[in-house]
Amino acid sequence: MEGQVYEVLDKHAWVEPGETVSDELLLNLGVSKFEPAMLKARLVWHRRRGNITVSAKQIIPAEP
Repeated sequence: MEGQVYEVLDKHAWVEPGETVSDELLLNLGVSKFEPAMLKARLVWHRRRGNITVSAKQIIPAEP
């Protein structure tokens, strides 16, 4: 499932400074038992004067 692209926060045309926004996405990892997984996320805001990019990485433990 490496390299998949999903749209998130696409319903938010504007975010105020200090405002918290969230979005939920359920992914089918294609496994039949609990296995550790690593989630890498990169958010890109397209702007006229250059993009803003934020990256994050999280290990999801193999616990039910």
